[in-house]
Amino acid sequence: MSLTNELQDISSAQQRRNPYCIKASQIETTPLTDLYQINQRHQILLLPADRHKLLEMKLATPARIGLGRCGTRYLTQPSLRFLADHAAARDAVLTEVKPEFIQQQGLIAIQTTCQNKQDYLKNPPKGRCFSATALKQLVSQLPQHAAVQIIVGDGLSSAAIESNIGQLLPALQQSFKAADIALDRTHIPFVKYSRVAAMDAIGAATNAEVVCMLIGERPGLVSANSLSAYIAFRPQVGMAEAQRTVISNIHAGGTPVNVAATQISATCQDMLRYHLSGVALKQKLE
Repeated sequence: MSLTNELQDISSAQQRRNPYCIKASQIETTPLTDLYQINQRHQILLLPADRHKLLEMKLATPARIGLGRCGTRYLTQPSLRFLADHAAARDAVLTEVKPEFIQQQGLIAIQTTCQNKQDYLKNPPKGRCFSATALKQLVSQLPQHAAVQIIVGDGLSSAAIESNIGQLLPALQQSFKAADIALDRTHIPFVKYSRVAAMDAIGAATNAEVVCMLIGERPGLVSANSLSAYIAFRPQVGMAEAQRTVISNIHAGGTPVNVAATQISATCQDMLRYHLSGVALKQKLE
């Protein structure tokens, strides 16, 4: 039976099931457009009083505005995009960075005291510390008194790591080289099930001057692959969060990797110059 005849049979059956149906719904045979190929900032789905102003607003923010409605409900396309973005955010949190990626980047794997992903999500303090054996083994593979120690942590987004680290590490190496700061690419830990404060234990154990942790941020409906750099001068276990400097929103739709590498390098140079980080460094620079 041809597709046309099959669709006609389906339409006839639909009319028989619903005697009040004036005309059977048409079944679309064309393939659906990939939602992620549509730029929401350029898309107008309603009839605004001022189309130009609405477009200006949409171009100024990644927020979902001007989505249009059908009665009390959103249109189908924005609804599907919302569900797709929500699924991407869930995947970023619940999936893990592939071991092949860690090996490919030459990272030294270490795991916090969390046993699995559920343990990590339910018990944040366990993501901030290591067993004595694991920490000792890691420290034996890292240099002591490094000017800058880079750490990579999965955090709350595996997608952030796999999307950005492959480009960010070479960019950082070039930025630090231009500033005459040695950055050893062969001695960078990857911390599985990590929270930001996991950098403190590694920094204290290696006596690094500056520690920079590149970690996946909590995903949202705008971006599921956002990376942040948390940087501190001589971090110690239990240090206040105000002693960290943060460069956030590192991804293709936010702060580009090359720009982030320059910012991270400049921040590390300021810390080495003034022996400060966080709020104290900000006040010094002001």
